[in-house]
Amino acid sequence: MTYPNSSPPVAHILVVDDEPEIAASLTEFLVRKEGYQIKVTSTGQEAIAYLNSTVGTPTEIDLVLLDMRMPGMSGLDVLDWIRKHPDLQYTRVVLLTAAAGSQEKVDALSAGADDYITKPYYMQELLARVKTILRTQQLEKELQRQREQLAALNRIGQAVAASLE
Repeated sequence: MTYPNSSPPVAHILVVDDEPEIAASLTEFLVRKEGYQIKVTSTGQEAIAYLNSTVGTPTEIDLVLLDMRMPGMSGLDVLDWIRKHPDLQYTRVVLLTAAAGSQEKVDALSAGADDYITKPYYMQELLARVKTILRTQQLEKELQRQREQLAALNRIGQAVAASLE
């Protein structure tokens, strides 16, 4: 995909983790390596409030890196809320957790996570997965934009044909 006279838009990522050291290291790495715009929250409730506040704005979140196990509202609860939200249901979500069991992976993916990464994670692998998810999302947005343009051209063509009759 090409972006005439510009570079690709900078992705907005929400990091949700109740461990400040993990959130800080993730943020520092993603900003340093790719220049992503990062917002950090430490609870599920804060994440939901922030996601709600950015819907339809230029800072709308493209990807959520979400700790699966947090006190209060779990990552799966937040994921469920995202998937049920009419404007955010297609937001990309990667669940991060220390749980290495297969059942946790099945639960995460069955709940609608786009990916699942166990802690401690290899930062280069995490970055590769983030880039892949964001690239796919950007292609889907471009496809949607082209679909809308085609629909508009079709409506114009029908209107012209109707006026010629």
